Amino acid sequence: MATKKRQSADALAIRLPTDVIDPLSGGAAAAGVVITLGDKAVQYLRASDPLTVAIVDSTGEDAYRMLDVRLANQSPHGIYVTGFEMTHPKSVVEVDRSSDMQLGGGAFKHRPDLLPKHLAPHGSFQAWLRFNMPVGVKAPSEGRLVVHFVKLDEHKAHNKKVDVLLRVKGEGRADA
Repeated sequence: MATKKRQSADALAIRLPTDVIDPLSGGAAAAGVVITLGDKAVQYLRASDPLTVAIVDSTGEDAYRMLDVRLANQSPHGIYVTGFEMTHPKSVVEVDRSSDMQLGGGAFKHRPDLLPKHLAPHGSFQAWLRFNMPVGVKAPSEGRLVVHFVKLDEHKAHNKKVDVLLRVKGEGRADA
């Protein structure tokens, strides 16, 4: 009996280092997977593009063009939208947010008091933007809108550039 116990103990002693190393290497691999998944989750939660700008509609008459835009904060921090500008064609942008105004209808009233506009985390804001088209630019025309904003978790200003199609009233609609 003593010989059998001794053989059993010898067998355990010989296998013991591999029994310890294999689970540790498997644990290290599992830890690596957990760290990788954690990194991916942080990248997903930390939006690379904190502000999305959706062009809902585009229209205009004569020298005026109007854009219906929806801004959405995709980050877990607040954002302040500080201004808008058209860089192509170069033009000053006026802002309105009248709930009863339809794009291309109703009275547009420039509301500089709307800016800066706070967007809570995952909040949104819809605005109507109006600007003059330079003389000689044919419609439809390509444009570039720039939205200026600051994130409350950083110390610097940001710009979001959005390409837009600048249309005139009735253009491209079946009911026109």
